Amino acid sequence: MARNEEKAQAMLNRWWSMKKDLNKMTPRERPKTHGRIMQITKLNDCERYRRGILKEINKNVSIIQNAGLGEHRIRELNDEINKLIKEKASYEQRILELGGPDYKSNIEKFFDDEGEVLPGSGDYFYFGAAKDLPGVRELFQKKKPEAPRRNLLEIFKGLDYEEYFGKRDDDDPTLHEEERLVEEKIKEEELNKWIEQNQETIKTKLQKLNPTKQEILQLIEEITYIDSDDEGREYNMDEEDQDQDNDNKQVTKPKKKWEEMNEDEKYVEKKKQELLQKYLGSNNKNTEQQNKQNKQQQPQNEDEAIVEELIQLQREEN
Repeated sequence: MARNEEKAQAMLNRWWSMKKDLNKMTPRERPKTHGRIMQITKLNDCERYRRGILKEINKNVSIIQNAGLGEHRIRELNDEINKLIKEKASYEQRILELGGPDYKSNIEKFFDDEGEVLPGSGDYFYFGAAKDLPGVRELFQKKKPEAPRRNLLEIFKGLDYEEYFGKRDDDDPTLHEEERLVEEKIKEEELNKWIEQNQETIKTKLQKLNPTKQEILQLIEEITYIDSDDEGREYNMDEEDQDQDNDNKQVTKPKKKWEEMNEDEKYVEKKKQELLQKYLGSNNKNTEQQNKQNKQQQPQNEDEAIVEELIQLQREEN
């Protein structure tokens, strides 16, 4: 009997131990590939896995700050952090598909302040001591390419010439009203100033103590008209005087005598005389020919006149 009781107790112990093991089952391994992540059907599982990824990223970012780990270990940690970042992005996409919150737009990435991306390297981040690795430091120190500068033609194409040159100001009613008010103010100031300076002329011309504004304006127009006529006359007189002075100034210079001239001046004077004689001689010949033709035509004209008179007398007699 004792043997059977011992066997029964042993079986009971094994059953209790198995039951405890069932309750203490390790959780399932987290899916890491994008395809397996997209097959998860429970939103809570995605949220739990995402929180675990954030803890691992935070832990690795704090470890990679130590520059004494060695180049190989730093590169491994940096690669692992980038893999976790991509895995987290897949979980956030699946959470959004299952109806969860949009972590990409609402929550800022806590590693943005620590990680830096090389220009043209995509989404690969460098954290902590990885930014000082050989070959990476030189890439970060390079200057970013400057934006292409626009030439003058492109700048002028984008200009609105009507607005630039103020052509649209003529169509602005508010500007017209402001200009009108300013003009009225300036005219009023100038009128008051003129009245203060010309009190005597106002009294003598209008012969009133308190003339109206319209009367003063008419007086100003009359005075300006008279002044303009006087100025025109003075201007004409000045022009005539100036012309007379110019005529008086144009005095012919005395010619030099033949003995006082040098060889060049003598040669020029000789050529002048030859040209004058040639020109005057041709004119004299032309005048003589014209006189001969006129003398020949005169008797012909006289004979024609006598014949016409005889014809008229015969007609009258008939």
